[in-house]
Amino acid sequence: MKRKLFSAVFIILNAACATSLIFLTVSAVQFGLCFSAAKKIPQIDFQLLRILPYNAAGSEISASVSILDTDGEVLAVIERSWHGSFLSVECICASFSENKLYFPKRIYGAKTEYPSLADMGKRSGRGTALFRYYNRDGACLLFGKSRPAFERSSVHKIASFAFSPASFAVPRFVQKTSVNLSGLESGRYYGVFVEKGALVVKEE
Repeated sequence: MKRKLFSAVFIILNAACATSLIFLTVSAVQFGLCFSAAKKIPQIDFQLLRILPYNAAGSEISASVSILDTDGEVLAVIERSWHGSFLSVECICASFSENKLYFPKRIYGAKTEYPSLADMGKRSGRGTALFRYYNRDGACLLFGKSRPAFERSSVHKIASFAFSPASFAVPRFVQKTSVNLSGLESGRYYGVFVEKGALVVKEE
């Protein structure tokens, strides 16, 4: 009986080790491909998001948030309310081969402009996830149809790694960054722009 139990545990451990090894190998290959992919992508300045705040009352703020591609085409529009006094956008910044790419991760409501670490932890799982709106059918759509196919393919490779669990192991190359949207006036259009490798908020 003990021998059978030992054999079963041995098989399970072997399977777990093999699975882990496969995951590490695939992740390492994906990580390596990001460097060559980034070299194929020019640093493009474009409007990433369009925000129209239209109501801020009490503990909620409502807005229309559009995700745009490099051609200025709207990929998705999210209209809803969030708990908080103003909005923030969290993006993933992927830096490879001296090139920075920004991928919107989520939009959420915030209550204070300078939150404590404890408050940031409480909000970490809230908000509206944005990745699925522009990563569809095996492609990252942030690079518009006017861009060459090899550029769009390269962006997809980097986005796939940036949103994978393996990205947490390389914080030097993949980091989270937040865009503070406090001070936006209701009824006015604002944009989150990629300009010279940085995110900038300004009125359209």
